[in-house]
Amino acid sequence: MVNILLDYLIPKQKINYIRFKHISMFGPPDTGKTTFGFTLASKVEQYALNFGYPFRCYHALDLETILNYIEEKEDLLKEMYLFFFVDDAEVRSSSVRTRQTLRNIGLHDTIRHRLNALGMQCGYVALLYATQRYQNLTPTLRNADVIILKGVSMLNKNEIDTILSIAGRQGLWYLRQWIRYIRVKGLDIYKGYALVKMIDGRRRVVKLNKPKKPKNLVELWHPPLQLKKQFKDKIKAELLKIYSNLEKIPYNPVGRPPYHYINIEWLKSIKCTLGLSHIGRLTKQQVKTVFFQGMAFRAVVIYNMTEFKDMLRKALSP
Repeated sequence: MVNILLDYLIPKQKINYIRFKHISMFGPPDTGKTTFGFTLASKVEQYALNFGYPFRCYHALDLETILNYIEEKEDLLKEMYLFFFVDDAEVRSSSVRTRQTLRNIGLHDTIRHRLNALGMQCGYVALLYATQRYQNLTPTLRNADVIILKGVSMLNKNEIDTILSIAGRQGLWYLRQWIRYIRVKGLDIYKGYALVKMIDGRRRVVKLNKPKKPKNLVELWHPPLQLKKQFKDKIKAELLKIYSNLEKIPYNPVGRPPYHYINIEWLKSIKCTLGLSHIGRLTKQQVKTVFFQGMAFRAVVIYNMTEFKDMLRKALSP
């Protein structure tokens, strides 16, 4: 019988668009989050293939690594089931509103468009984020449709209070027991247990036995040096497009002070696929909302063109 978690993830019907499944998983170290995630992906793979969707699971430290790899390969099919497993997600998604955090939010907003551009027109995309502490993720990442709890720190009162509000008293008791069985008694079988809270508030204990990885797994946890070089070369190629079109960068003469600016429309005109936040980070320029000719838009604002050129040269250097 399909349990409550798999019932949420497996396809119910053929669709003509991309449907997202969003899950967050939390638990202290050594509670089996990675094993549980792989086993879950493996079970989903069986159902997806039986339903007629080619399946692929990507395992990485952040969503950006996965999307960059997909764009590099350009091998998506028209219909697919993609499983994005972002492990230790808090490493690159702190709770404060850093540039990286804002970029992660932006990535969520554009996943469907980026997949469409690469040839995927319909199917399912499951997003699974795993982290050691519930408070470590931004609201965008922790307010998922489904929350999986693998355990709770028995010494952190703040965490206990937070988990209590999600799992309830009975659920908290289960989580404490599993931690004790794993840490004190060494019973690794309990790494296959989890408490699942659905979007409608229902709570269930889920048990996934026989740890197994999906057959079609793309491991990006530690990208090989060759892959890292490919990413860097791709970024340099995009920056070179900007450098070759410096004289075409729009200019606002009535700004206080006057400034050049790079917006999405201009990037599209030179066929550059880098995001504004990425360009701002590489060239150390501000990304802000500007108002010009009665329009408001986000842009990389350049007050000193000479300094901007120097930063581009530095980023393009070997």
